[in-house]
Amino acid sequence: VEDPENHIMFFGNFFTSHYLLTLLSEMKFFATGTSEEEPSDIRPFQTAKSLAKEPKGSFRYRFDDNNKIFAVRWHDNSIVTVVTNVRTLEPVLNVKRCNRKGEKHNMLLQPNDIYENNQ
Repeated sequence: VEDPENHIMFFGNFFTSHYLLTLLSEMKFFATGTSEEEPSDIRPFQTAKSLAKEPKGSFRYRFDDNNKIFAVRWHDNSIVTVVTNVRTLEPVLNVKRCNRKGEKHNMLLQPNDIYENNQ
């Protein structure tokens, strides 16, 4: 790729890791991915289990200053974790979400990098 800064890679749970995002940053590639793992290189980070006890729309985030890696964990119908070397938390958006049964719509706060990852 001639100009990696002109592209953003998106990938899923299988590939996403702090190590991979750090390597891609060094090569000037932008990347964002979902993660099922605890981002162990970004401490302290609230566990998915404890965030699940909070209201939907709650989120926690951390930033690794050394490697410029950002991670956010958001409570939707399940807990979603996104790790990125290009996106940020802001703007925080209001989004319309259904409950698990698809019956009721609620307005929730959603961090920008979660929103962008879903586009």
